[in-house]
Amino acid sequence: MNKKEDSFKFSNAIDMEKNHGERFKGWYFSKFMLEKKTLPLNYKDIELSYRFTVCDYNVRFIMPPEIEFIEGKISYTEAERLLGIFRFPRNDEGNFVAPFSVSVKNIETIMELPEDDLKKIFKNKNPLVFKAFKIPQYGFKFLDITENDLKEIKKLTDPGFIEFVSNEYIRIIDKKMEEIKQKILSKPNYLLILKNVLNRQWKNLDEVSIATDKIIET
Repeated sequence: MNKKEDSFKFSNAIDMEKNHGERFKGWYFSKFMLEKKTLPLNYKDIELSYRFTVCDYNVRFIMPPEIEFIEGKISYTEAERLLGIFRFPRNDEGNFVAPFSVSVKNIETIMELPEDDLKKIFKNKNPLVFKAFKIPQYGFKFLDITENDLKEIKKLTDPGFIEFVSNEYIRIIDKKMEEIKQKILSKPNYLLILKNVLNRQWKNLDEVSIATDKIIET
């Protein structure tokens, strides 16, 4: 796993659906500390500097904790969601079914299954695979200016300067986040496509594979 995957915690992430609507279901915003960096404050003609925290601001897609479709419901652990690869079994008619409940350890155990179960396994069509880990992540590196930082800088400067710093910080963050939102909106709605396929509303899986750049395919 990379640093972002190692650092990601659901408890520290913001669910973007809550603030931006259903189109952002499954998208999470989080930030990770990279380093401390001393930078000049550019306050009047006085040589002042402050030690800021530099963060990696990250937006990524993570599968919801459960997926419901006409044949049932599948729940996922946090570890499975972070791993980001999901398989949806199909029966011999190509319809999606709940995962096969028989647990097997090796090929010998499989061959000991009842004949009807064996026939079911061998007749089943290839599962649909959703490679959520391939969905692009978006982000940027920037300062993390907290209320405590503003209080400390205020001691060195004045209220007007603090208001300017605060407003400029919010403006830049909002601008960068809006750019990320537009990038997400410009891509396919992978989760909606998956649900449409599982609910048999989109049946041509070759078209699905092309539309999602093989993020969803058999």
